[in-house]
Parts: sequence; structure tokens; C-alpha cells
Amino acid sequence: MDNFREKRGYFAEIHQPIEEILYWALAILTYWVQSKMLASIPSWLGCRLMKRHILGLVLAGGQSKRLGRDKAMISFHGGQTQLEYSLSLLDAFCSRTAISSRENQRCVGEVSCGAELVLDLEEVKGPMSGVMAGLRAAQGWPILALACDMPMVDGSLVLRLLSQRDSGKLASCFIGENGRPEPLLAIYEANAMEELQELSRKGEFSLRHFLESSDVERVPCRRPQLLASVNTLEDLGRIKEKLAEEST
Repeated sequence: MDNFREKRGYFAEIHQPIEEILYWALAILTYWVQSKMLASIPSWLGCRLMKRHILGLVLAGGQSKRLGRDKAMISFHGGQTQLEYSLSLLDAFCSRTAISSRENQRCVGEVSCGAELVLDLEEVKGPMSGVMAGLRAAQGWPILALACDMPMVDGSLVLRLLSQRDSGKLASCFIGENGRPEPLLAIYEANAMEELQELSRKGEFSLRHFLESSDVERVPCRRPQLLASVNTLEDLGRIKEKLAEEST
């Protein structure tokens, strides 16, 4: 009996890494399929086998005051708007997708792509409003939040965050170029809601402060420049030029 237990333990040890390798191979293949890099391969291949029980949430409720136009409707990747690109990216890895937006944000309703629509919480300010609304809609699931104004985020970056996730902590996030946690591409576990609610009751609406002061998995980012967001016309021109260089 002891010999049998030893053998069973041995096979369990080698099975887990093999399972992980197969999972990520399917993840990469699915992302390629959905981004039309391998358009000739049937899109159903591997799609349902590798998705995790996470709600992929596109944060699209910002007012874009500095830029002067809706960031969600800007195109950086061919004919896709940034909202469509972000949804497609999250849909490759998440069993459910949703868009958080302001009430009566017409463009979001027109480009929902089958995603759930979640209204930002009126009593909460900034991106924390969308994250908390997403956690409420997720009903016990974690969420993978991605701001719609981060066009340089790609599948490899999302994969790295998922692979480094610690579900036993309140969140998992990248460390940005400034050495601080990046709140707008991050996984928020379901039990983060209680602490976020407590912060909002105190009038504290900074997701970055939450990530800095809480029990969070902080993941080094090999290319933190990919976490850049579009806030001004200068940002818009610089990032479009950078993406054009990388595509040639």
C-alpha cells in the first residue's frame, strides 16, 4: 500500500506541470485564432477548454476629458476599436466578459459584442467605480480588469498576469515603470470587494492605494512600457507611432 501511495504521488507531481503546459499552449493558440493571426484555423479549437472562471471586465466609463474624445472608440489595431480589441483579448482567456460604463454611454451599447453591460457605481469615483460594479456583477467570481485606453497590452502580457496570479490574495497586478502597482490591468479576487467598500465609505477611491496597502501579488513586468495608457493627444500620437513601428 505504501508503495502504491508513493507511485500515485509521483504521477501527481508530473501530471500538474504537463497540465499547465497544455493549458497555456491552448491559451496562446486561442488568442491567435481570435485575433485572426491564424484565421484559417476553426475558431472553436481550444476556445472553451482553456478559459478560466474569471469575468473579463473592460473599464470603459472614463469621461476622456483630457483627450476630448471617447477612448473606447479609437482604433489602434486595424479596423477594431479599442473597446472591441480589449473585449476580444479578454474573451480569449475569460469564461465571461463585461463592459463597465457610464449610464447612457451610447457607443458601449452599440459595440457590446455579446458582453454583459455593467453600470459604474454612481457613489464611487474613478476606475474603482467600474471595478466594484464588476465584482458585484461577477457574483463571487474574480475579475480581470483592463482599461480600454491601454492599446499596447497584448495576449502575452495577459497570460503572464494569469500565470502569476495568487488567488489567495486580494488581487494580482503588474509593477509599472514607476515602480508602483498598475491597477488598470489587474485581477481582483471576489473577497477584495469588502476592503474596496470600506475604502469608498471613507472617501478613498484610489485603486493604486488599495494595491499598495493590501495583501496583493505584485508581478514584475518585463516590458512595463506596454502598460502605457492614452490620456492626451501626445500619448495618442506616440503610441500609434510605436505600434506602427512594431508591426513593420
